[in-house]
Amino acid sequence: MISFDTNILLYSLLPSSPYFKGANSLIESLSKRNDVVLSEFVLFELYTAVRNPAILDKPLNSKEAHSLISEYRNHTNWLVIGFPDNSKLLHDRIWDFIERNPKISRTRIYDLRLAFSLQSFGVKEFITLNTKDFINLGFTNLRGIAEP
Repeated sequence: MISFDTNILLYSLLPSSPYFKGANSLIESLSKRNDVVLSEFVLFELYTAVRNPAILDKPLNSKEAHSLISEYRNHTNWLVIGFPDNSKLLHDRIWDFIERNPKISRTRIYDLRLAFSLQSFGVKEFITLNTKDFINLGFTNLRGIAEP
């Protein structure tokens, strides 16, 4: 199973971004596959990003952003996931990781939640522009997209 980070989706929507071509091409190729897992966590982040005037010159309003997210949530080939059935085990894993890594930054908890929740649904491959944030988090294949 394969999944991707919020930044991939976001840049696939921004033609002015230097990452647009690579991100858009990746999303187009993944759209034909049926082994893709899309996290609701990614969609939450995307929703806030596309509504943020610090990120977009013309941010979407709530209705437009909801419509965009709904398109991804209703993708015919992708599995959209949230928390696993036993989310306590997921959260135990997150808190154990934090305990073993006391110098972890406070925002890293979001990457842990995303990585560990995806893995609980069988995701082995993860694509992000921030590969350094996901090293040693358990993916067997971690990769980025071609740099502009």
